[in-house]
Amino acid sequence: MDASGRSTKAADWLAEIGAEPPHEETIDTGLAYATRVYRAPAGALDSDAMGYFIVPNPEQEYGAVVLPVGDGTHLVTLSGLRGNEPPTEEGAFEEYAKRMPHSMISEWLTGAEPVSPVYGFRKTANIRRRYDRPGRRPAGFLATGDALCAFNPIYGQGMAVAGITAVALRRALADPKRVPTTRRVQRALLDASRQAWDVSTGADKKMPGAVGAEDAPGALDKAVGWYMGRVQERSAGDPVVGAAFRKAITLTHPMTVLFAPAVARAVLFGAVPETPAEPPLRREA
Repeated sequence: MDASGRSTKAADWLAEIGAEPPHEETIDTGLAYATRVYRAPAGALDSDAMGYFIVPNPEQEYGAVVLPVGDGTHLVTLSGLRGNEPPTEEGAFEEYAKRMPHSMISEWLTGAEPVSPVYGFRKTANIRRRYDRPGRRPAGFLATGDALCAFNPIYGQGMAVAGITAVALRRALADPKRVPTTRRVQRALLDASRQAWDVSTGADKKMPGAVGAEDAPGALDKAVGWYMGRVQERSAGDPVVGAAFRKAITLTHPMTVLFAPAVARAVLFGAVPETPAEPPLRREA
């Protein structure tokens, strides 16, 4: 069982014994992020929110997260795409925050004290290794977790998928109706990671500068892409669509939740609702 993570050497190991490495599918935006820990007084977020999030999209490529981690400390992460990577130099980190589409991150940093170095991370490509396809490999060899399917970390899916695939492995091995052949079990693990892959690569392939590709999209893929675009336009302002969207992207419900009748009506026939022009930092009374 290869559970050695994103940097797995299994392809090299297989080649050394004359076996075939798996075909790899890759979608890479070149996203890079840098993280630093800061200390700030209680209530420093000055908000009813638990943290700040700025999510990149095809129109603006910068992202940021500020989250409390206890004892007055906060984890601050800044991100950017290929060619606009966040720096790891101390003074440059705070300066980079000024590129965000809203000033709240930069303003927060001016009142906070850094208590750690800046740590950078650059390996964020989505990589799926197709062990489910035919190939000359040892019987009983399986890959799971990031060694099978690694995601852009910005979507926070890796640990969830590791757990989901562990459950899939248990079910496949315990199934009394089917012999757990290597290929059948490996296919079950890949199927367990498919929703997260579709979410992550579906968003990343639209980002500027994304490289790599899967198979050319067919008519169904284009129709689903059109529908998902309408879902995202309405998710922030329509509570029905928003709830379904969050269930799907957090992997707590299957993607079919986005096609439930009430959701489909809002997506297909509802207008795009108005949303706040500024980040809503206070609960509505």
